[in-house]
Amino acid sequence: MKLEFTAHSHVGRDGILHLDVATELPDTDVSVRVIVEPEGAGRTKRQPREPGIDEGKVWFAPDFEDPLPEDVLAAFEGAYSTDP
Repeated sequence: MKLEFTAHSHVGRDGILHLDVATELPDTDVSVRVIVEPEGAGRTKRQPREPGIDEGKVWFAPDFEDPLPEDVLAAFEGAYSTDP
């Protein structure tokens, strides 16, 4: 019986990786092979973005940079009104 799996885990500050694996092989000697690589290893490097590639695809309202109304600003700051 051969058990193969991929596990995504976190190595703690102590640098020790802990794996708890149920194998259905109680009281049995086993051989274990582990390959450890950081998440994202093997991914291709992203190409630099070309400036202006999305020009004309995004629209902002004319009042985008105007100050927010007081009630909206208060909601962003954590003050909620119960008035309708």
